[in-house]
Amino acid sequence: MKRIAIITVLMIALSLFLFATCSIAQGVRKEGNTYIATKVIYDTATTYTYRDVNGKEYPMFVSKNGKYYIWRVSKKGTKYKYYLKLN
Repeated sequence: MKRIAIITVLMIALSLFLFATCSIAQGVRKEGNTYIATKVIYDTATTYTYRDVNGKEYPMFVSKNGKYYIWRVSKKGTKYKYYLKLN
């Protein structure tokens, strides 16, 4: 009876470990010895620039949701995201 209880506990622990490992690996694809992220997890920079009405240019970024934005600085010096409405 004691042996069956130990085997059951070990099976449950192994299944929990495999479940945790598989859930972490989502969004990653393996090609040879390289792992490639299939989802955009972080915001990424683009090669585009945005020019405001005063002529100042800003680099554009894409959020993980696919929205374009630029970083602006307020008069107080606070940095914030300014989302762009593209036509």
